[in-house]
Amino acid sequence: MNQNMPRQITQEEIDKQLSKEEVQKTQVLNLQEVQKVVRYEKIASKKPAIIVAILGVISIFFGTTLSVIQFLQQEEPVPQIETRKNENKVINPVTNNSKLYCYHNTSANPDGTDSEFSIDLTFTNNVLTNFEKRFYVKQTPGNTQGLTTIDNYIKAYNSFMNQTDGYNIQVTSNPTELTVLVNVDYTHLDLNLLNPIQATHFSTSVEFQPNTTKEEVLNTYTSSGYICQ
Repeated sequence: MNQNMPRQITQEEIDKQLSKEEVQKTQVLNLQEVQKVVRYEKIASKKPAIIVAILGVISIFFGTTLSVIQFLQQEEPVPQIETRKNENKVINPVTNNSKLYCYHNTSANPDGTDSEFSIDLTFTNNVLTNFEKRFYVKQTPGNTQGLTTIDNYIKAYNSFMNQTDGYNIQVTSNPTELTVLVNVDYTHLDLNLLNPIQATHFSTSVEFQPNTTKEEVLNTYTSSGYICQ
């Protein structure tokens, strides 16, 4: 064989060469496909984030818009005026009642009598509201002058029998003794209507003004020699 003549390429070599080229092309194509896939995945991975961001913006926009619209459309609340019935409730004040009892007894008086005087007073919240006086006089045993004195008392008290609203007087008597009871209720008594003669004797007088305190009454009687309890 002439060495200067080109060597004839066999079919087997051609086939091998073709096979190598196809493999290279296939590898190139595969690489391109892989790159496409990678690019697609990058894009695809970004899309959800972009979509979520867009949806978030839209939601915020529409949410804010709806809130503004709802706020603008919201009617100003009408103040609820609570209606209450004007009930006239009667509140009973707390009352504190107290008593004071004072008395003074004498025997063998110069007029031939023995006498007992007492007064029972009631106070409400430390203010005098009513009282009851009792004057009892009797003949001193063995002293005939006492009978004359009792008779004079019986006649004199006829002029004291002046009843008025809030003032009541009772007299009971016999030849040897006499009892006088006087009841005064300041809640009904008008001192201007009281007969002036009632003030001329201690047994029938109203010596205290309305609203006199318990301390004032007590001082008045104790300073005059009365025993109070």
